[in-house]
Amino acid sequence: VTDRFGNSYVEAKTDYIEVIDITPPGSGTEIDPYQIATYEDLLWLSARSYVWEGIYFVQTADIEFPVNRHRDEDFTPIGTNDAAFSANYDGQGYTVIDLYIDSDDAKQGLFGYTDGATISNLGVTNAFVNGSSDVGALVGYAGYSTITSCYSSGSVSGDDNIGGLVGQSSNSAIINSYCTASVVAISSIGGLVGNNGSIISNCYSTGNVVGNSLVGGLVGIDHNSTVSNCYSTGSASGDINIVGLVGSTGYSDITNCYSTGSVSGTSYFGGLMGDNYLSNVDNCFYDMDTSGLTFSSGGIGKYTYEMQDVATYTDLYTEGLYTPWDFYGNPFDDTSDDDFWGINSIDNDGYPFLVWQGYDVTLDAPQNVVITITGSEIHITWDPVIGANSYLVYSSNSPEGEFAVDYTGIEEGPTWVAPITAERKFYYVRASSLEYRSSAARKNRSRRTKK
Repeated sequence: VTDRFGNSYVEAKTDYIEVIDITPPGSGTEIDPYQIATYEDLLWLSARSYVWEGIYFVQTADIEFPVNRHRDEDFTPIGTNDAAFSANYDGQGYTVIDLYIDSDDAKQGLFGYTDGATISNLGVTNAFVNGSSDVGALVGYAGYSTITSCYSSGSVSGDDNIGGLVGQSSNSAIINSYCTASVVAISSIGGLVGNNGSIISNCYSTGNVVGNSLVGGLVGIDHNSTVSNCYSTGSASGDINIVGLVGSTGYSDITNCYSTGSVSGTSYFGGLMGDNYLSNVDNCFYDMDTSGLTFSSGGIGKYTYEMQDVATYTDLYTEGLYTPWDFYGNPFDDTSDDDFWGINSIDNDGYPFLVWQGYDVTLDAPQNVVITITGSEIHITWDPVIGANSYLVYSSNSPEGEFAVDYTGIEEGPTWVAPITAERKFYYVRASSLEYRSSAARKNRSRRTKK
């Protein structure tokens, strides 16, 4: 810059960024919760510990972390050692996308530390979360909290107490939740929870887990807890206490669970369980074919064809089964009606799944199927199946060909009518129970299908 006297100099300018503190809509009450809809709303929430206790929040849209955000500007978790998150957060089926945290500190996750909180109906997808201890994509440390219908994906890493969904859970409950994230750490590592002292019910994990010790496909270390109706399919690898489901357990009750992931370790490793100190492990199984192991400190090993047979879980003639699992349709000795489990030959690779996942549950095959030709139409009729709310008609041009759902026809109860579209066609009918699924399960299913 040259002034009016002919002198030249460099003019320095400073850019100022105005930080606008705007409170999201709502008043924080149960009937008028704060509405979290943007990344800026999450920043506002993470910095406002004084509005947490007993307050209600709802997420009203998918929230994506900005791609141009500096990677050295870590997101501050919602809830810290100084101020634990103690409010109610309902994700309403929406997700937080691309969460990025790379920290040397403990208690890292979207929620770092919760105490007396309720978190529900929320997904954290494509997350990258790294910390020292108590690290999870959703919650780093959950104390006296309830987590329901939540899920996570991406990668989680750290030193100890590292879980795909929750790093450490104490005196809490995790229900109807799952994780597909990969997890890498040193000790106490689980596909769902790293260190568990809580209730885990109706949950599953599918991500691969790697560490030195106390590595479990579902839980790394488990103590004074209850784990029921859960499964894990991810691989577990490391050195000591490497297992398909729970790395080490003590004074806990583990029932109606299974694992199918491959397991590799050097000592105290097993198909389902590692160390077991005074825990009750009942009605639990692991796949000997896929795990590569025939031994475990808890649970019974089965071949793949047995693991994919509903009789293994409901017929009391099965070795290791003392009480039938609760499957839809009450097969064999199952007399309970909560219907936690389902199974069919197509979904979940033929293994049991949790009914809330939204797959077809097993129903009897339609009987007395009759095919008639009327003019230019084909009519297929069958006997109604108990428990079915709809039916799917599959067709192929060859009996050895690939059968697919035929959408050319109209189904009305146990009758299907379609125009004739080929000189020769083969059909079969399958009963469906889709209308029995919860609206949340249908929404989750449709969202996954869209992706």
